[in-house]
Amino acid sequence: MTRVSLESCKNCCMLPSLGQLPSLKSLCIQDFHQLRSIGMEFYKNEGGHHSSLLALFPSLEILEFNNMPCWEVWHLPDSETFPRLTKLQTRDCPITTRSEFSTVVGLAAPSSKFLCSS
Repeated sequence: MTRVSLESCKNCCMLPSLGQLPSLKSLCIQDFHQLRSIGMEFYKNEGGHHSSLLALFPSLEILEFNNMPCWEVWHLPDSETFPRLTKLQTRDCPITTRSEFSTVVGLAAPSSKFLCSS
């Protein structure tokens, strides 16, 4: 699986675990109207043990978040995350004004593109 698009889950308040999909290159998440926080469950299975030697989202190049009006918190793990990210896009997401977003931007390669709009 190289592409995943999660759309119109308007009543969902949590994202599924996707961080350890080794071949995932493109991830689009949109219209999660009730989601307030992206936590550690997004990166690995709850209760699963993750070695800090393994990168999370090891092949992800494109990450898009659109129309998530309640999103306020983005928790990041201590281990390597998004090592191949080249494009991060957010649209209509209040998280872009918070420090968590700046931290993710800092993790990406210098040539990465960041597109944000409200």
